[in-house]
Amino acid sequence: MSHRVERRQFQVPLAGDVAILEPEGPVGQILLLLHGYMQSGPAMLERLREVLPRDARVLAPNAPFLVPKTTETGVEATYSWYFYDFRTDEYVVDTQTALAQLEQLCGTTPAVPLTIVGFSQGGYLAPFVAPRVGARRVVGIGSRYLEDELPARLEFETWGIHGDADERVLPDPSQQSFLKIRPRSSGGNFFRLPGVGHHLGREVRRKLQEILQSPP
Repeated sequence: MSHRVERRQFQVPLAGDVAILEPEGPVGQILLLLHGYMQSGPAMLERLREVLPRDARVLAPNAPFLVPKTTETGVEATYSWYFYDFRTDEYVVDTQTALAQLEQLCGTTPAVPLTIVGFSQGGYLAPFVAPRVGARRVVGIGSRYLEDELPARLEFETWGIHGDADERVLPDPSQQSFLKIRPRSSGGNFFRLPGVGHHLGREVRRKLQEILQSPP
């Protein structure tokens, strides 16, 4: 006897960790950090901490889907925002859970300017999060803008940082996507860094610091 597979929707509680960095003085802006695939929010915050504005309240959540990673010392908890199959060009698990999680975390009308910084998978997700949380600026690092899936008009700035030696997310398609999306947004620029790969290394952090120095 054969079986069938059905996709069902379940309303279940979702709990997850969020790394939070508070400024010593008044909150002048909010930064939402979206980590890459099989990474974590706390790790991204620690990696970028030295270049983040001192007046920023920083939120660095773990993505909703746990991806256990086996290491030499045991099993490490890493996370994913969604699951996309490049072979079939389909979402195995779409972005709706992640979008709902981030909207509940940030709210929809921030009292101060909100910037989203997304790396790799988090960078792909960032422009879809932006209108749901009232973000004024999106910075995608080692990612690209899916221009065909985004609205005709974007009410936030679009920025891109990409390593010229990135072999995981190729820089040419990333830059082309930015050139298509930039006229639809309220500002931004694209920076292509020579000799830099797919990571949050020193050159990337310095460029991010330059971008974040100016309020959106």
